Amino acid sequence: MAKVLKVLQTAEYWIIPVALLGAIIGSFLNVVIFRLPLGLSISRPRWSFCPHCQTRIRPHHNLPIIGWLGLRGRCHHCRGVIAMVYPVVECMTALLFVMVWDVLFVARALPGVGAPASDWPLAIAYFVLFAGLLATSVMDVESYTIDIRLCTVIMLAGVLCHAALGMPAELSRDALPSGGTASRAASFAGELPDSIAVVGAAMGIAWFLTLLIAGGLAKRRATQGEPGDPGDGSEEQSSRSADSGETTAYLNTADQRFRPLPILTLAALVVGLVVWQRYAPDQEFGLPMTAGSLRGLVGGSVLFFLLLLASIVQRDADEQIVEDIQAESEHARAMVTREFAWFIPAILIGAGLFCYFRLAGTMDAGFADLMGGASLGGPWLTHLHGTCQAAAAMVMAAALGWTVRISGTLAFGKEAFGTGDIYIMAAMGAVAGFWAVVFAFFLAALLALVGALVVVFCKSSRAIPFGPWLALGAFVELWLRGGLLAWFRPAGKLLWSILIGRPEWLSGT
Repeated sequence: MAKVLKVLQTAEYWIIPVALLGAIIGSFLNVVIFRLPLGLSISRPRWSFCPHCQTRIRPHHNLPIIGWLGLRGRCHHCRGVIAMVYPVVECMTALLFVMVWDVLFVARALPGVGAPASDWPLAIAYFVLFAGLLATSVMDVESYTIDIRLCTVIMLAGVLCHAALGMPAELSRDALPSGGTASRAASFAGELPDSIAVVGAAMGIAWFLTLLIAGGLAKRRATQGEPGDPGDGSEEQSSRSADSGETTAYLNTADQRFRPLPILTLAALVVGLVVWQRYAPDQEFGLPMTAGSLRGLVGGSVLFFLLLLASIVQRDADEQIVEDIQAESEHARAMVTREFAWFIPAILIGAGLFCYFRLAGTMDAGFADLMGGASLGGPWLTHLHGTCQAAAAMVMAAALGWTVRISGTLAFGKEAFGTGDIYIMAAMGAVAGFWAVVFAFFLAALLALVGALVVVFCKSSRAIPFGPWLALGAFVELWLRGGLLAWFRPAGKLLWSILIGRPEWLSGT
């Protein structure tokens, strides 16, 4: 019995089930990607149907990847073309799940992550994150729209999973080589200092209450026949392609021939990575990098290549999105100025709380000291810590996105950053943390620059949405986080010493 339990706790044992789970979730993502932009319910009808003839798909025809291959890319009833994107999404979801499991528990490239038995909530959070990012990326590539309901689900999953996780033993101060302060534990884990986490969570509560009040005022004005305020732009993101027919590219392919080779190649790559992780996780093939890093490079290269292919193909929505941006440029500065006004209460509360901690000398205090945790009890305190960290990272990641949007729009006179991308950043923050979003943002900018050069080289006029590149940046950052944290830790330590009022050059440390 003990031997069986030991096998079940081995990360490599779960690779195949994780890959199968990814393929099944990918099949569900196809439903989400197809139905949400059309304004359809993802739960009614509960069965999958052909987008051409509306006939219910038989269960054995609905098997991930295998079903598409068995039908030779055509509906069994009407012989209509089943787009290749369906099995591609299923393969990519399986690939993402396998690579997430690898980076967390096989290669263990993420600082502070232990074993599946203790850190399973983190794995669930990352599964939800990358499944959601894949769905939003496909919709963004097709129609330049992002359904913020997916981002909201990711945010909720991130907060709940971090609440369940609490503060793992690997990230506690006692687990550090030489002890240290709360800020040192946070820097080791890539988390926010506890005082900043409390400030960020308070700002999030203030922002949420402001939106509730603003929503009530907007409804009252609507009933009185008055125009409402734009708020956070969520209505635009959730309704843009509901009935515009812009998802036709997802339903039909320009080339209607049955071409199984790309799908078989992608599926074979996923199977190869699964076998590598399962039976030879430390096999490095004589290259100057770890086996985990090599697998991460392979997975990232595949995702980058697929995103480039999607960026080259022109869509009907390309010209429309350019026209929309140009039409809105005249009022862009006024628009973001009104948006900024909604954040003033949250900014004031955050600044006030920060000044209070600074004057009280508790900026470097632990979470228990800040919250009076002795009366709450250990278990409650650690779960509250995880909740606060996830909520604060989500708020600060969104704040970074809004800063880019508002400052860029004011500087250039046209919309510089979409609100949908801001929701993606907030969702990433809730799961991966604020510093992960910062790293992913700049990595995405570099990757998008390469993609833009390729598009220009191919003489394509296709515009490139930033959301999919953010998703790719999040994947690359996941594998590079340990090195990036170590590289930027001295600069972060210096910045923190300035924030708490004890600059290192004055103390001589």
